[in-house]
Amino acid sequence: MEAERQVRTDVEMTPLKEEIEAVFNPRNIDDDCDKISGLLYPYEVQIGDLLDKGKYHEAFTLFYEILESLSYHFVRDEHYCHFDDMYSPGYTCGDMLDAIVKKLKDGVVAESDLKYLSEAMDKVSRMEAYEDYGSPFVISDWNRFLRESSADNSTTKSRKKK
Repeated sequence: MEAERQVRTDVEMTPLKEEIEAVFNPRNIDDDCDKISGLLYPYEVQIGDLLDKGKYHEAFTLFYEILESLSYHFVRDEHYCHFDDMYSPGYTCGDMLDAIVKKLKDGVVAESDLKYLSEAMDKVSRMEAYEDYGSPFVISDWNRFLRESSADNSTTKSRKKK
């Protein structure tokens, strides 16, 4: 009965989403949300594997679904009440983003996949968790990466003109 009340109705509950939502079950909340972070770790490995296989769109979809659920539950389940300095799921997601950014810097990701990821990150940045609490923290890291990439591209273009 409790599980039925926990089911979200604001998103399509695909098998992937149901699996990710189970990670964010309120029973998994502990100090620093360490248990949730541990349950996210296999997804970190899966994202790394997908990136290594060149399945960027799948990796980005998985990452987005994780961030969307994290954002939703950060507010709904008041994750912000369970940590002082360290929100462990934020660090796990940071490691996921680091792997993604490495592939982007390697220049192996198609422009269409990069656009898809940018749009997904923009959706997450417009959620209450980020707007009111700055979570997920990887959005700030993503925005910094975009600014730095833009600066690098403009520097490269000006050098080519000379």
